[in-house]
Amino acid sequence: VFNNVETTLHKQRFVATAAADPAVRSARLSDELFFESLSALVTQRLGKVLGLLPNYAASAAYTVDQLRSASFTQANGLSASVLDGAPYNFLAQTGDKGLRLVNSEVGPYDLYAVNWGYRYYDQLGGDPAREAKELLAMVDKKAGDARFRYAPEQRYSVDPTVRVEDLGNDPLRAASLELKNLAYIKAHLSDWIKNDPDSRKKTALYLALAQRHYLVFKNVMALVGGVVCREERVAPGTPRYQVVPKAKQREAFLWVLNEAKNFQRYADRQLERRLFINVSYYDQLLEFLNNDLLNLRSRVIIAAQVDPKSYSLGEYFADFYQAVWGSTLAGRPLNHMERLMQASYIDKSIATVNNPRAAAPAMTTGFASPRAELKALQLVGGLPSELDYTAARSSQHSYGGGNPSASIYPMANVPTLDRSELYYYDQLRRLRPVLEQRAASTTDQVLKAHYQTLAFKVARFLDAKK
Repeated sequence: VFNNVETTLHKQRFVATAAADPAVRSARLSDELFFESLSALVTQRLGKVLGLLPNYAASAAYTVDQLRSASFTQANGLSASVLDGAPYNFLAQTGDKGLRLVNSEVGPYDLYAVNWGYRYYDQLGGDPAREAKELLAMVDKKAGDARFRYAPEQRYSVDPTVRVEDLGNDPLRAASLELKNLAYIKAHLSDWIKNDPDSRKKTALYLALAQRHYLVFKNVMALVGGVVCREERVAPGTPRYQVVPKAKQREAFLWVLNEAKNFQRYADRQLERRLFINVSYYDQLLEFLNNDLLNLRSRVIIAAQVDPKSYSLGEYFADFYQAVWGSTLAGRPLNHMERLMQASYIDKSIATVNNPRAAAPAMTTGFASPRAELKALQLVGGLPSELDYTAARSSQHSYGGGNPSASIYPMANVPTLDRSELYYYDQLRRLRPVLEQRAASTTDQVLKAHYQTLAFKVARFLDAKK
């Protein structure tokens, strides 16, 4: 159990459940709630002591509707495994009654894994071949049942069902519910947190809210180019790799594009003026949101290799172009994030056309991943140490042949497959007259300078190519 556990458990539980649970709406947990949360944490640690690995696919075994059902959650918990990494029911809404809010009970996957790992077959006389046959039969009986699916941690976020701290099998629906909760909590933060004269506690909770907003964004973004991967002995007819349907990928991409452009609306500027002087956490996250979107094409490329009918690179660029430049094409004013996205888009376009391989997209990573992703959230306050430990084990995530522990997730040589320069160059040519016209016609001095800068960069680049 990590240091300062009471503060960490309060922060996690408050941000996840304060909208639905009035008992959490204070500056610290009551003894009853603290010991309930501590029990859930110790249960997870005990599972690791028994040799069970984190199984972040377990929460995808239940639907969002099931997790909104009091009878279902009381009988089945929040996930098929207590080692899933989602300790609280952040889908529970204000006014919901009787829902289980803490994932403190072992799930069906945990019992199954312990049975598989520790079952002693006395009648087999220690014959390993006969024991292996019995164990395979045990696995075959569970094939096709999502509650017993296991998926290893991802170094690169390929499978949208294997995410830390997600719930349910529909990230978009889950995002809608959680965003309502985060808005409600943020609106009442000052009312609920008393005896905080220096705003230290409110500052920590406000940071946690910003981190949750970013995590919601990442969980939905994982659908774009997502490939569901199955390692278990699957039932006949079940594909090992299954790409998220094109329509769902596009819906998710349009959602995250809109969220990115309007992300600053989640900031509470009045509250920020009463907290420690700092650049808003929501403003700090804009750069990471922007980079996430630009690098997302790596996932689109890989998914298209698995299934040629997947959301394509051309469709990705068409939707991205419209989202980034839609306001400019329509003559509407731009907000801060739109200007940032446009500037980055032009810079990335020029860099990619000049040197496609050097500007190839970085793999979009998840929490249990290399340092790049961890740095993003550490910048706005850090992560609990338990989410960081896998970053030091990258050598174990080998993709080489002959390694029995090699990743099950599909990989590809993205720089070789990436033809983004074709789309970027075409869009630069289309944007040149638009930017020059907007630079000449706009009367807003900040916006004029923005368009003049972009028009200059594009013209200099295209003229040099003649």
